[in-house]
Amino acid sequence: MRKTLLFGLLAALLVAAPVRAQESEDFELLIDAVDQSDYPTVVLTVTVPSEMNGLDLTPANFFVSEDGRGVGLTVEQLPVEELAVALLVDTSFSMNGGPIAAAREAMAGFLDAMPANVEIGLIGFGTTSEVLVEFTSDRDALQAGIASLTPRGETALYDGLITAAESLPAAQRRTILLLTDGADTVSEANLEDSLVALIGSGARLLIVELESPESNRTTLNRLEAATDGELVAATDPDALQDIYSDVASNLVNQYLLTFDSFAEGATEIVAAVRTAESNAFGVAAVSFPTAPPVTTTTTSTTLPPTTTRAPLAIAPTPVDIAVPFFGTTTGLMIGAASVFAALAIVLLLLLPQRRRAADALGAMAALGGRSVRRGRLSELTSRATLFAEDTLNKGGRETGLRLQLDQAGIALREGEFILVAMAVVAVTALGGFLFLGPLVALAFALALTLAAYSGLNLLATRRANKFRMQLPDTLQLISGSLRAGFGLNQALAAVASEQDSPASEEFSRAQLEVHLGRDVEDALRNIGVRMQSEDMPWVAEAIEIHREIGGDVADLLDQIAATVRERERIRGQIAVLSAEGKVSGIVLVTLPFVIAALTFSVAPDYLGELTSSTPGKVMLAAGIGAMTIGIFWIKRIVTLEF
Repeated sequence: MRKTLLFGLLAALLVAAPVRAQESEDFELLIDAVDQSDYPTVVLTVTVPSEMNGLDLTPANFFVSEDGRGVGLTVEQLPVEELAVALLVDTSFSMNGGPIAAAREAMAGFLDAMPANVEIGLIGFGTTSEVLVEFTSDRDALQAGIASLTPRGETALYDGLITAAESLPAAQRRTILLLTDGADTVSEANLEDSLVALIGSGARLLIVELESPESNRTTLNRLEAATDGELVAATDPDALQDIYSDVASNLVNQYLLTFDSFAEGATEIVAAVRTAESNAFGVAAVSFPTAPPVTTTTTSTTLPPTTTRAPLAIAPTPVDIAVPFFGTTTGLMIGAASVFAALAIVLLLLLPQRRRAADALGAMAALGGRSVRRGRLSELTSRATLFAEDTLNKGGRETGLRLQLDQAGIALREGEFILVAMAVVAVTALGGFLFLGPLVALAFALALTLAAYSGLNLLATRRANKFRMQLPDTLQLISGSLRAGFGLNQALAAVASEQDSPASEEFSRAQLEVHLGRDVEDALRNIGVRMQSEDMPWVAEAIEIHREIGGDVADLLDQIAATVRERERIRGQIAVLSAEGKVSGIVLVTLPFVIAALTFSVAPDYLGELTSSTPGKVMLAAGIGAMTIGIFWIKRIVTLEF
């Protein structure tokens, strides 16, 4: 019933209740116990759900299967004459008012729903525990006892459990129905004493927890587990009447299903009740004894007696099957690696010899303002590197990748970077395919490709930001060198030798370009392009004006340095002011996923409606769309331009 209520509540929240009602009329059949003490005879104790009350059930409506194989069974409804119920009620002061009124009404309805010949007792526990009404079938006496319940004092929960266990009459089906809203506070006994009393009585404990700040779920869970009982939580006293009604229905609708099992070891038992109006299903995982191995002997010529059990199983003669080496995981790995290496070697050998073209391309790049880098890969991969660069050049993407590598400060040629990235992606995808399957391999390949692109951009951004922070000091170093009587080339050399990276690397490269014949202004503008700097073009303009019309270039560089430093100060203030918005955006974006992960880890079925029903999928899509809009909205708010 709890599961049905939970599914119904979730369906209502998802506006999917009408859909569920039309899809199925299936309910949960509770398997209370599996008795295999007389194996192979097995006895299931099941409770038919309250939704099937009023139906004329016969043995033909019950079915049992073991691992999908149906078995013959006998069905017997447990007689209510063997039932004794102890109504154990919390009468502490915390139940005063609405809770005790709702409890009186719920227990009165429980009495009306139970058969007249069932013996019921009433026990209350406040500061002390006492039997208010002895076990009897007199409903008038029980109704009077319920009406006289008066909350007072503290909570002696453990004493109440012991009193109820000791007062139960001699009956085959003993049940204690406990209602409480708080933890024990004044009992003379402890939890272990109450557990001993409950287990010794053989009673099943059904717990109704009226949730409150004083509740102790841990203790109730221990009581439930020790007595093979059940715990139902009620957040509202008005729910008590439905809970007690369901308990009464379950107590009088228990059946014994007896069958002979032919299963061994771990087995899944499915029990079902099927009618024209509705169905109920229950599943239990059990472990049956395993039959001893069959042995043969030659010392006796007497045939064994014939039995009525299953036919004797003759153990087959073991046959050693040789598994090919390449059918193993190691063989698959070696084979896949060999195929990959063979394809790579064939591709490399079929490529034309391009060493001269590579040397010419490197010389042209040096004259065009780009320093020549030596390849860091082996001689065997040089052809693949040239092939990758040719492919990029044909697609018009070589220049963009070259600029990104320059900005990130990675000392690799374009082809070398592509070859290294492809090798890492290929090896990782191959490992994922061998151990985890093709979908995981594809996910690894996509993730690593995205990581290579994102990492390149991240390195470029970090390097550009560091250069921007160094620029004011760099300009002051140049102006100081000029005032000291050095020439412009000597000032650039001072920066290259005395500043930290990346300023030293970029100005050293600019000095090399000047030595190769490029104008100083163009070399400085190239620094601005590589470092994404808005201020370096000012420096180039200042030097160009000085060359054409003269003037104090050192003073002009000092003014530019002061302006850049002030811009950095303002940029820092903006970063501080927008930090709260950025953190808020991160929290808002990650919070739904964190809550979903925690909910899934605690109650996996709770999120099932979102992924299995059409309204849930629509809500997920709408939520993701709204979150995407919110991400771009927050980004626009916290990204300030000046």
